[in-house]
Amino acid sequence: MAEKIFHIVLNKTVALREVKIAGRDGELLQCWDLFVGQKIDVLGKPTTLMQASHATLQWLEHHSRRLLKKAIELENEIMQFKPIPDVIHRIHHSKNLSNGSISLRWIMKHISILTTQLYCLKSPHAM
Repeated sequence: MAEKIFHIVLNKTVALREVKIAGRDGELLQCWDLFVGQKIDVLGKPTTLMQASHATLQWLEHHSRRLLKKAIELENEIMQFKPIPDVIHRIHHSKNLSNGSISLRWIMKHISILTTQLYCLKSPHAM
């Protein structure tokens, strides 16, 4: 498994390289877990991610768009079987994707939930 190491800039004069960041559950965080506004512990201190580099913002926006597109497709397909709250549609139209403030991990978990719902709806043994 690849190391989960980050480069953190605390201010203009202090940069931390090769930092491992654990979530509140003690698990090491991955790139999917970090977004602007996320609360994490860095070196034992609670920290809120306030901004990201231009390259990081581009990466977050690219994956936000990609994952939201997949989630919208799943929501649309499920809505052919039953009405569901259009959570992803509302997020997609209300959030600024370029500021890096959307949790990719949350979108991924939501895609997993939608995929399971769709499987149950399409399964011949669905009740």
